[in-house]
Amino acid sequence: MKKLIFIEGVSGVGKTTTAVKLCDALRTCGYSTIYHLEGDADNPVDFFNCAYFTKAEFSQLLKDYSSDRFALINNKVQGADYKLVRYGDHNTIYFAPPLFNVLKSHEGFYKPVDPINIDKYTQVFTDCWRRFLSQSQSNVDFEIFDGSFLYHRTNDLIQNYDATDEMIAVHLKALLSAMSPYKPLIFYLSSKDVRAQLIQARESRGQAIATDAQIDFEVERKSRQIQVLKLLPVQACIIDITDGWAKAIDEMMGMILEESL
Repeated sequence: MKKLIFIEGVSGVGKTTTAVKLCDALRTCGYSTIYHLEGDADNPVDFFNCAYFTKAEFSQLLKDYSSDRFALINNKVQGADYKLVRYGDHNTIYFAPPLFNVLKSHEGFYKPVDPINIDKYTQVFTDCWRRFLSQSQSNVDFEIFDGSFLYHRTNDLIQNYDATDEMIAVHLKALLSAMSPYKPLIFYLSSKDVRAQLIQARESRGQAIATDAQIDFEVERKSRQIQVLKLLPVQACIIDITDGWAKAIDEMMGMILEESL
């Protein structure tokens, strides 16, 4: 049975780089492994640029924008009593104004104008995991996810609902219940100097220098994420990446291969 691996940590700590390097290392050892990066359009559990509609609202949307009906349906995620519409990814916007503006106003997860009920938020992501795991490839040994479990869900819940650590844990436990047969494993990447790590990451990406406020934000997020991890019934390990990725990848590989024996 496949195993789910989550690479977590604050912004700039190297989640994406680690996910790719770990995937390569597992493939070198002969394991069938795939990874899913944050913001990718084909990431099955990341609702980046996703609008939320009730069934009635979506039906009306199809009537109001009948010329875009096929594109709306093609980018739809089906729920029992709701519909999600992905309207873009990191590089591309899928719809032109005014439809894009309507979809953006219904953003469901990243800084929404009108957040959905927190219980509905949990239902959406629990549905998402159950749907994904029921349809995923059975011949894959490992699936690696970049920030899809702890990082984004913690940020959403704090920003949209002012959630406490206990509230965040309740949400994440619901997700774990959906994926428990797949033995999820969390690697939390940690740097001894968050400030230096974030500054270096933003420079390498060609982004503006991190402000004191942005650094303080990530330091606070790191503290809260680690506290939430302690509340969860899941195998988790904090990995120090201060000295680079080679040692970190070796440590992760050792744990994964030991578990697989």
